[in-house]
Amino acid sequence: GDYQLQGPLLYQGKPVKRWDMGTFQDSDGRGYLLIHHGPVYRLSDDYHSVETEVAHVKGVGESPAMFKKDGIYYLLYSNLTSWEKNDNFYFTAPRIEGPWTRRGLFCPEGRLTYNSQTTFVFPLRHGNDTVPMFMGDRWSYPRQASAATYVWMPLQAEGTKLSMPEYWQAWDMRTLRPTDALKGGKMLPSGKIRCPAHWRREDGALVSDTPDSKMEMEFEGTHAAIIGESGPLGGYARVSVLDSQRDTVYSSLVDYYSKYPETAIRIITPCKPRGKYTLCVEVTGISPVWTDKSKKIYGSKGCRIGIRQACIFEE
Repeated sequence: GDYQLQGPLLYQGKPVKRWDMGTFQDSDGRGYLLIHHGPVYRLSDDYHSVETEVAHVKGVGESPAMFKKDGIYYLLYSNLTSWEKNDNFYFTAPRIEGPWTRRGLFCPEGRLTYNSQTTFVFPLRHGNDTVPMFMGDRWSYPRQASAATYVWMPLQAEGTKLSMPEYWQAWDMRTLRPTDALKGGKMLPSGKIRCPAHWRREDGALVSDTPDSKMEMEFEGTHAAIIGESGPLGGYARVSVLDSQRDTVYSSLVDYYSKYPETAIRIITPCKPRGKYTLCVEVTGISPVWTDKSKKIYGSKGCRIGIRQACIFEE
C-alpha cells in the first residue's frame, strides 16, 4: 500500500500511449512491457521507462501474456472480439527477440478459452518445479464490477506444445488435480424445488425469462450453491440469501450468458453462521448486450435463468 504516482511510462522521452498492456519478468530480472498487436519493449533497470523495442510479433491480437518454461518463451494473445470470448492462441520463441512462431490454440477449439480472455500467466511454485498458471478474465459487460469472474488453471507446457485440455471449476494447488467444490453438500435436483409463478420446468431444469420473477427456497445450514446452464439466451440473475428475519445478508449478480451452453456451478454463497435462511434467485431482465466501435452488436438474445440443482451445506 501507500502507492505513489511516478508519472507516465516513457519511451524516447514520450509517454507510451497504448492499452491492453502486459508485463513479464525474465529469470535474469529484466522486465518487459507487452503491447497489443505485437510490440515487446524492454524496460529500464528500475522499470520506470522503456529502453528499446526488442521484438514486434506479427499476426497477433490483444491482451498479451508471456512466460518462460524450460528455456522456451510463450506469448499468449486474444482475438479482437470486443468483450465477447474467443479461442485464444499462442506463439513460442527461443529468445524474447524471436523468431516468434505461431503455434495455434491452447484450449479445445470452440470452447472460447473456457469463456475467458488471457490476462496473465502466474509462475506457480510446485515443489521443485514452477507451473505456469493461466489467469483469464471472464468479462461480464455491462456489469463488469459486480458479475465478472476469472478462470485460473494450470497450463501444460511440453516443448513448444501448450495446452489446457479441460476446465476445472475447483482444483488443488498441491496436487494440480480437480476437486469437488460441492463435497459435503446435499444435492437437490430441480424437481425437488418448488416451481413458483412465471417459472417452468424444462429439460430437467427450472427456467424463467420473466423479469422480476423469483424462485425462493428455504434451507437450514451455512451456505448454498446453484448449478445451472449458461447459454446464448442467458441474462443476469440476482442471487440473495435472506436470514430468518427476511433481512438480506448476501446478494450478488450472476451472469448466465455464454455463446455455447455450459452447465456448471453458477455461484456458491459465502459461509454464514448455521441457521435458517432463504435462497432467492431473481430474473433481473437485464441482458449482457454491447456494441464495439463499429456498432456491431454482441451478447445475449434473452434474459433466461436456469437452475438444474441446488446444493445445501448444513455445516
